[in-house]
Amino acid sequence: DAQESRGLGDVYKRQGKEGLADGSRIRAIDAVLEAADDAHPLLASVQPLIYHDAERGTDLTLTAWTYLEADRNLADTAAGLYVHRNTVRQRVQRIRQILGDDWDSGARRLEVHLALWIWRMRSPKFASSET
Repeated sequence: DAQESRGLGDVYKRQGKEGLADGSRIRAIDAVLEAADDAHPLLASVQPLIYHDAERGTDLTLTAWTYLEADRNLADTAAGLYVHRNTVRQRVQRIRQILGDDWDSGARRLEVHLALWIWRMRSPKFASSET
């Protein structure tokens, strides 16, 4: 929602990435993603999180995306999500249980991060806040 988008903007400003998520860049990324079909193979790497959120009403997918966008910084992730740092720590632990220990490191991190970008660009929840 709009509050989460503003929160992420605050995270980017603290990290010196002020223009990283501006509308023109998001639209450019969206144009690339639109070329891929809805069953993009990268989405398989985060599908367990998406299903978990849908079944349990949690926000683990958003937490994973925000965490990777904040360069795995717990304090910045917490600020972007408007939750306590311990909440982020617990969510990251749960994400690790669902996706595996290597979800946020090495080549797997890139795969998961790209999949989360695809998920975010296609999620109706964020469509209105990025135009």
